[in-house]
Parts: sequence; structure tokens; C-alpha cells
Amino acid sequence: MNQDYYRLLNIPPNASPKDVKQAAQSQLNQLKKIYAVLSDPEKRAAYDERLASEQSVAQDNYYELLNLPRTASVDTIKATAQRRVQEIKQAFSVLSDAAKRSAYDAHTQAPNDTPPDSV
Repeated sequence: MNQDYYRLLNIPPNASPKDVKQAAQSQLNQLKKIYAVLSDPEKRAAYDERLASEQSVAQDNYYELLNLPRTASVDTIKATAQRRVQEIKQAFSVLSDAAKRSAYDAHTQAPNDTPPDSV
């Protein structure tokens, strides 16, 4: 459990179950869009051309969002997208269930938030 599910879904720790669901759906939809573009040779070529000409900001750079080089193969893009989908599904599974979320929060509590051991 070393993955920060809140950071992964880009939500605060006090996010409501509705916010968790919306964030997970948004992330999955974004991955679907990215994969559709980067896995199609014509769409990818057009995207790469637009990216080079516009100097797009990081939020629009699909390669940066997947943490991949522009030279990544379709197989690498697919594997990375599939891994991210599983991470998002896992985060949603934990954060949308009150008991799992409570256990996750307790386990991932920052060391500074933990009371010192009594001597």
C-alpha cells in the first residue's frame, strides 16, 4: 500500500464518495482518450505535430501524463495505460469503501501524525 491513492486521483483526503467516483471516472476517461490518440498511427502523428507546434502545456502532454518518452512503442503505451487503469480501479475500490478507506488512512498516516511510543 505504498501508493498515494488521493494523489493518484487528485483529490483531498476529505473528498466525499461522490468526489472519489467522479475523480476515478475522469481519470479513466482521460486514459481512454490518451490511448485512443497514441495507439492510432494517424492520430498520434497529428497529435505529435500539434504538440511540437503549440508547445502544449504539461496537462495536455499525453506522454508526460503517462511518464513515457515520445518514442514509446504502442505496446509500451498500452501496458502503461493498463497499469494506470488498474491503479485507478484499486484507488477507487479502497477510497469508495468506508471500512477500506479508514484502514488505508490509518496505515498511511504520516509519521509526524503518529503519537510517539511511550517509554
